[in-house]
Amino acid sequence: MKPDPRKLGAAVTAVVTLAVAGTAVAGSFDPRPGDTTIGNAGGIKYVKDSAAFDPGNSNYANDAIWCGHKPRATGGGARLRGATASKYIESSLPRDVYLDYGDPDEVEDDSWEASGYGPAGKRLTTFGICARDANLRYVFLDVPDSPTGNRTAVVGCGGDGYHAVGGGGLIAPSQSWTNSSHPFDGGDTDKRPDDGWRLRVFDPVGGIGGFVAEAICMRGADLAYERKTATGLEAGEAASTTAVCGRGRHVLGGGLRISGPQDEARAASSFPFDGNDRFKVPDDGWKSTAYNLSGGPKTLTTFAICLG
Repeated sequence: MKPDPRKLGAAVTAVVTLAVAGTAVAGSFDPRPGDTTIGNAGGIKYVKDSAAFDPGNSNYANDAIWCGHKPRATGGGARLRGATASKYIESSLPRDVYLDYGDPDEVEDDSWEASGYGPAGKRLTTFGICARDANLRYVFLDVPDSPTGNRTAVVGCGGDGYHAVGGGGLIAPSQSWTNSSHPFDGGDTDKRPDDGWRLRVFDPVGGIGGFVAEAICMRGADLAYERKTATGLEAGEAASTTAVCGRGRHVLGGGLRISGPQDEARAASSFPFDGNDRFKVPDDGWKSTAYNLSGGPKTLTTFAICLG
């Protein structure tokens, strides 16, 4: 059996303050065993941890990073190794550290957790992006049951000058998968995908599995939204796209959108990437991979949310 996915709760808000610092190279380790702090860029901390797919548990893997005592999660992702047709993301989302390490609140801001399925002998790597000083709001949704296994959650930032910087969710039943997880535009005048987070999943128990979603929103920062699209993804094919933040910017979060029904395509990876600059920190943008299981051609769009 998989681990209990997580406790469910109501919408919550946390507030901290944003500062921009210089860039440091990788090498230190977090207090949480296994976590590696890859490095810092623009005042943002990038952390990773990995776990092997377990042949004794349907080739499932689950891992989480801890941001530390002061930083709070702005985004995160999952990179799955192995053949694209055989791997897919189940969940990728912020969470509250259950032991809290002295943190008394229940805000989903301490950590990033990801899970998925892949080939035996390969690994899932969870990435977390953490800001020590940021004005952040966390909006949580326990998604109602649906009449079918193709399910969608939409979580808004709530206005008041808050803009989406990250988000994600979890669909609990075994063998479920994430199809799309990305920022969206709510139809306001600016046309930027900054109004909240949208999550599309496939639920193999027909719409009654536990499903949660969360948006992470920031106020008072210079944000840029980049995207890259690949079209013509045929059945049985995989595609990857990379959205680049640009010089002087650092990725805070990101995601992917796949067109078509949720049960026809799967998110195979979605994570921050390093553009091979001299700092070796994955702050340069976002990379996503999708696999089209069946049906017509699909479109894959990758989103990067960047601090300017």
